[in-house]
Amino acid sequence: MSLRELLQDIHTEAESKPWAKLLMSGEITAEQYGLYLNQQHIMYTALEDRADEVGVLDDFPELRRAEIIGFDKMGYSYPAKAMATTRKYIGYCKTMKYQQVFAHMYVRHFGDMFGGQMIKSKIPDPNFSEGENNEWPKGTMYDFDDAPKTIKRFREYLKDEYEPEARKCFQMAIDLFTELEEYFDIR
Repeated sequence: MSLRELLQDIHTEAESKPWAKLLMSGEITAEQYGLYLNQQHIMYTALEDRADEVGVLDDFPELRRAEIIGFDKMGYSYPAKAMATTRKYIGYCKTMKYQQVFAHMYVRHFGDMFGGQMIKSKIPDPNFSEGENNEWPKGTMYDFDDAPKTIKRFREYLKDEYEPEARKCFQMAIDLFTELEEYFDIR
């Protein structure tokens, strides 16, 4: 059984959350998407900093998303806060070993490569102010150079024993979705 198959149940659970459905609906507001992007930026920065420290990004520099997410969130107005799950994730990233980082990058970065293509077409336009860099296209975090090649290479490193750690990553995503649903009163 592949890692993808081993994680199908929790992946389905994450996709069935009201927040995930909102992301896919085309009805998410700029404020909601901005707050979500801010959480993603914080989490990806922590994960990719740790990935640099343990050497995962040495083999996959094309997966870097944190800086791109930082550009993507420009133009969105949102509460400048880190949700509790986001803060917890920052601390957790600091303790990860190579295999744990790899499992989290599989969940997050592969999610962006696959589901992100559908999300990209549904996100609201940013509202740039006069004089800001309004040339940056929306949803750039979901654009990967030669994604099929990267996916093939990355899969060569995957092991079924990454399942428990990948589940932790999915659970943290689910926890963040729940927090965002409560914050915006989404049911």
